[in-house]
Amino acid sequence: MAGYYARLANPQMRVTLLTKDSSGPQLAYRIAMGVRATDQNWKRLLNRLIAENRDEINRLLIGFGVPLLDESDRPITTDAPAK
Repeated sequence: MAGYYARLANPQMRVTLLTKDSSGPQLAYRIAMGVRATDQNWKRLLNRLIAENRDEINRLLIGFGVPLLDESDRPITTDAPAK
């Protein structure tokens, strides 16, 4: 939410990721969704669609100011798509 509202602020604000800070609770986490245990076909379809559309999903999230990190805690930008 902070990233979204920072983009709307006047003057515009910037969200800074604190990836090296270990003094408090972890603030970086994955976005997840769940399906019923009996819906394994639905789960596989969702996982495939997410993988196939990862770059577009990242662009959409970044466009709304959501800060994203790759598996090595490096920021994902629209310039360098995540792998």
